[in-house]
Amino acid sequence: MKKIIEKIVVKISLCILLIFVTDTKSECQNIFVIHIEGNARMFLNSKESKLVHGPINEKSVITLDKNARVKLIRSKSEICDLKSPGKYNVNKLTYENTGNNSILGRFCDYFHSFFTTHSSPEAKSTYKNSISAISRGNMTVPNLDFPLQGALANDEGPLTFSWSHHCDTCTYMLSVFDFTTKKEVYHTVTKSKDVTILQPDLSLQNLKKYYWKVEVKGHDLEYLVNSFSISQKGNYAETIAGIEYNLGIDEFKWVTITPRTIYIMSELAAQKHLNYAIQFGRAQQKAYPGNKELDTIIDNMLFSHLINGTDD
Repeated sequence: MKKIIEKIVVKISLCILLIFVTDTKSECQNIFVIHIEGNARMFLNSKESKLVHGPINEKSVITLDKNARVKLIRSKSEICDLKSPGKYNVNKLTYENTGNNSILGRFCDYFHSFFTTHSSPEAKSTYKNSISAISRGNMTVPNLDFPLQGALANDEGPLTFSWSHHCDTCTYMLSVFDFTTKKEVYHTVTKSKDVTILQPDLSLQNLKKYYWKVEVKGHDLEYLVNSFSISQKGNYAETIAGIEYNLGIDEFKWVTITPRTIYIMSELAAQKHLNYAIQFGRAQQKAYPGNKELDTIIDNMLFSHLINGTDD
């Protein structure tokens, strides 16, 4: 009962903090930048800032140099394509309706929904800070971050287990168990808050269900557990390929890495493959190191989900 109450208190506190953070950003949640090409800049109150993918304040002015191009969406299915040099007042732009049932319409819908649902760029810090605040200096159990419940691929390279905890000096024990037999199949001790299994297929078998927990060494507590199922070999790659097929048509030749990642992660989440979505996002991070936009959108999806506490 104590564990359940503690978990409920954490989730309520996280939701309150997220609402407070996102409420201050509501004025710029109607129009979103989905494509940036060439030298494009943004000005707000005469102050220049970097134009990035995601929500843009309606009072902003976008400046395009020669050969630059910017695409924006409004109300999920409306798109505006800026491709001529000049200055554009965001609140005076005209949009074309893409149609909700078209592939482009679904793309715009996903992009709009992503930044509406995962609207706070501070989701990760909000989540981490709330955990520290709830502890109030007492030893609490680690919160299990990833993997989430659901299908998980073990044939796409190293697999990282991660958790959050208020302690910076603790020693943690990660254990993974066969869900049916309760036999421990993996165990390690670390001072970090994540562990990467380099060859997960050696410990985790296809089409089997497992559960995992993280204990704090030296503390007898009622620890949280989370379960996941290893999918059929090749299912992750086939699922991604099926989604990418739509992005191979001429209508999507302009799509760059950030909107492409958002589209694929959103489609995976819509298919109830949230673990796949995070695995895909992390693969993109590895392929494009130093891309802060990718880091932000992947953190937003994972930690917004953890804050909301829903199970897909």
